[in-house]
Parts: sequence; C-alpha cells; structure tokens
Amino acid sequence: MSTPGYLEAAKALTALSKELGNTYAKDVLTSFGVAGLSQIPPELYPTLMERIEGFYIAHERGLPLDGET
Repeated sequence: MSTPGYLEAAKALTALSKELGNTYAKDVLTSFGVAGLSQIPPELYPTLMERIEGFYIAHERGLPLDGET
C-alpha cells in the first residue's frame, strides 16, 4: 500500500465532512494542532487517514465522537 498524498488526504477529509459533518473534520485537524490540511506534514498523512477511519468506525458503533462531547 502506498503512502497517501495530499490529494487523497484532502478527499478523505472532505468525505468525512460531508458524511458526518464539518465539526468532525475540524476535530481531526485539531487533533494535529492545526486548522488546515496544508499545515500537516506529509509524513503524518497515514496517521491522518487512520484517525479519519477511526471516526467512521466510532460512528458505525454508535460511540460518541469528539464533535459530540
């Protein structure tokens, strides 16, 4: 599996925002201490993708998400 690039990360973040709400996308960015994707170093994109996936898993299981607490 290849390392995700900026475009893949941006698409995943946009999908999260559209599917679960903008608050959740902002929470993912905030977890990195940034306000925008361009502020996250490319070497952290795999971690970013894992966190986005974690939001989907939590949502599917009915667990509270950061945006709901």
